[in-house]
Amino acid sequence: MLTKATNSMIRGAPVNVQDWGAVGDDTNDDTAAILAAYAHADLNGGQLVFPPGWYKTTATLLFDKTVDVVGLGSKSGGQVSEKGVVIRPVGDFVAMCCNAPEIKVGNFAIERVSGSGDGLVIANGTRCHFHDIQVGNMNSGGGSDGNGFYIQGSYSGTYIALFTYECAGIGFRIEGNVAATVQEVNANSFVNISARGSGTEGISLVAKSNSNIFIGAKAENNTGGGLRLDDNTASKCIANEIHIYCENNATDIALTAKTERNYIVINAIQGSATSDFIDAGTNNFVLDIAYATSFAIPAVKPRAPQSGAGRSFTAAGGDGYQDGAGGSGGTLFLGGGDGGGSGNNDGGTVSIQGGTKSGTGDNGVVNIQTATAQLTSIGGVTVNSQTAQVLSATGAVDTTSAITHLVTSGSGGNHTLATAAEGQIKYIVMKTHVDTATVTPASFANGSFMTFDAVGKSACLLFTNGSWTFMGGTASIT
Repeated sequence: MLTKATNSMIRGAPVNVQDWGAVGDDTNDDTAAILAAYAHADLNGGQLVFPPGWYKTTATLLFDKTVDVVGLGSKSGGQVSEKGVVIRPVGDFVAMCCNAPEIKVGNFAIERVSGSGDGLVIANGTRCHFHDIQVGNMNSGGGSDGNGFYIQGSYSGTYIALFTYECAGIGFRIEGNVAATVQEVNANSFVNISARGSGTEGISLVAKSNSNIFIGAKAENNTGGGLRLDDNTASKCIANEIHIYCENNATDIALTAKTERNYIVINAIQGSATSDFIDAGTNNFVLDIAYATSFAIPAVKPRAPQSGAGRSFTAAGGDGYQDGAGGSGGTLFLGGGDGGGSGNNDGGTVSIQGGTKSGTGDNGVVNIQTATAQLTSIGGVTVNSQTAQVLSATGAVDTTSAITHLVTSGSGGNHTLATAAEGQIKYIVMKTHVDTATVTPASFANGSFMTFDAVGKSACLLFTNGSWTFMGGTASIT
């Protein structure tokens, strides 16, 4: 192991806190030794390292230089174990504060012995990397909330394998615009972070916390809620993507009024005391891929720009593979949810409707059509076809097109119409007239045949109860 004397001769070598007087026995006060080693690491260009031990501190460990801080030895598993590096603050103060960009900090735990204060405050996490850190037993008092991690400003940082437990305040307080300054938390990655047993929320994002991504987040047994996206000024919390597992929180997910365009994937929600999900924001999208006891997915409506028409929203099955022989296109399925439990519960309804007009405009319409000439049908009822059948001589009126056009050119046509599926609708229209045409259904509830003797003569037929029924039109019935 490098000695203190050796460190002073080798620029860039790691600086060991124990070479500067730290003991790590949970009895001696190691604060001054740690800070002295840190100052030397700053001058010497090396990283600050902690051998395994329990380091008692009585003042904030302020790391405000571009110096990496790393614990050596075994990583703590679960709550603080007897192996690895544990910082043990005694008194009323922030246990550790990092206020420098582009540093790497990790592989240790912070567990408060007594007093109050936040655990790890990150005042500037720009392009920093924090990993494998546990913070527990933070207490409130003396103006402090007792937060676990308090991230006050960070751009493009990475936060991996962070864990808080039994903190009086928020497990992860992620907050831009602190103290009315223009300090933001944007475009950071949070991977495998977990908050358990917090006195308020497990994870909280506040105004000017935008475009962050959370993968594998977890919040359980937090008194104030699992995940909360909030606002503290006129600013908003916008465009964050969060994949989270929630269990046994007061309110698992809460999106307040000044949240917008956030994407939340809830991996599971179990056993909450009150409501599971609240969304008072604008254009947030929440996807529940497991289940929830009190949950509704809000309408997805892409918002219009500050002026102009609203954006279109398209839902479509995926395209088939394009190379070689290719593949079939995917199916878009719309379905209401199944009724649950053992009671008499209704299934969910699928509703499709055009938008409501404003002023003297027109109400929107619903247009259902196919990409080719094939039929689209709902329950056997034809909805739309791009191409009508054309009959110019004697032949069969088909049951695969919604419309058949009769075109006579010097001699009439005597046509037939076979039986069809229950609910089939058929339109027959004379498009051009030189001579009279007739259509004789195989089974006709209203007579024997229909006569079309002028342009525009028409018939609307419905096949039901084994026969074609004339529903309306101007053709003559015999």
